[in-house]
Amino acid sequence: MTEMCRHTARRRRWLPILLVGLAVALGIAAYVSYIWIPVWFHLPVAVTVNSQPYKVKSGTKVRSFLESTFNLASYQGSLKLDTGQVLDPAGGKPAAIALDGHPLQGGERIRLGGNAITLKRGEDIVHATAQKTVALAPKVRLQGGNGRLISLVRAGRPGTALQTIDTVTGKVLSSKVTTPAIDTVLQAYTTTRVKSRVVALTFDDGPNDGETQAILAVLKEEKVKATFFELGSNIKRYPALTRACVAGGNLVGLHSWDHKDFTKLNASQISAQMSDSQAALKAATGKPSSWFRMPYGSSTTTIDAQVSGQGFRLAYWTVDPNDWSRPGTNTIAARVIGAARPGAVILMHDGGGDRTQTVAALPKIIKELKAKGYTFVTLDELYKLSGGK
Repeated sequence: MTEMCRHTARRRRWLPILLVGLAVALGIAAYVSYIWIPVWFHLPVAVTVNSQPYKVKSGTKVRSFLESTFNLASYQGSLKLDTGQVLDPAGGKPAAIALDGHPLQGGERIRLGGNAITLKRGEDIVHATAQKTVALAPKVRLQGGNGRLISLVRAGRPGTALQTIDTVTGKVLSSKVTTPAIDTVLQAYTTTRVKSRVVALTFDDGPNDGETQAILAVLKEEKVKATFFELGSNIKRYPALTRACVAGGNLVGLHSWDHKDFTKLNASQISAQMSDSQAALKAATGKPSSWFRMPYGSSTTTIDAQVSGQGFRLAYWTVDPNDWSRPGTNTIAARVIGAARPGAVILMHDGGGDRTQTVAALPKIIKELKAKGYTFVTLDELYKLSGGK
């Protein structure tokens, strides 16, 4: 009897432990059923977005849920100006998302019920603006088509505009003209419309010791005048030759300081070429020139406007025998005589190399053209015959 009592007592001592164990097991089972069964079977669970309740399948990526339900693109901040103008509706910061109080990490999923999601519109990015006044360069208008003598009709004047600038990108957002620019107007005179049987002989790149004196001697012998387009560096080197050209009744124009291509120079470099050459001529003769010929004949209307704006008329040509290439005395003469027409501007050279072929061809050119009834004029005279004033 005593043994039976002891056994019963032991059973009674284990009963509470078994009951507690059973309760824990049931609790764990209930927790697993509540928590993980939805995960395992992707059952809908309750979540809130900005305190509003939603049902979402467990295991769904938070971002995917928000994309499909709320269109996250609409929560993107915008890029705008401080004036309120929107530059890019989606150019600001992205939507701010938090899951249960912490910022959402890349691929986080909804695992349990009761997740609290907050969704806020991304911040706008605002660019400051500023206004500044800028100069408007005058345009250049060339009247008269392809005429070979060009003069300034009206000097242009810069205008101004008020620009609104994005200070971050530097982009010009708007521009309002406050003072209109006044265009520069050039007039080209077509010398070949001159009815008189006149031509103008012109010589480039001098003065040159030897050939320039020889050409002056031919002109004096034939009682003919010409126009010399001289380099400032050569005028400085041979001032007496420049004075001899003027003394013979010839016209002296400028051809830059050292024959650089003006289309490869900036405005200040061109200005220096002009002023230095003019200074050399004034030092040699006491007088400036009002004529200029571009080195290589290379220019633009903008360069033409700059040079003419410094007080020069521009002279191009209509007949070019390419005497500089030394094709032979007879070839030079034949090319000039064959191409000469009333009002022709004939290009030859007294500098820049050996010009003995040009010197030798000159008497024949003059005699043959005289025989055809031509007389020889300077560009001043041809300019007036062409309508210039």
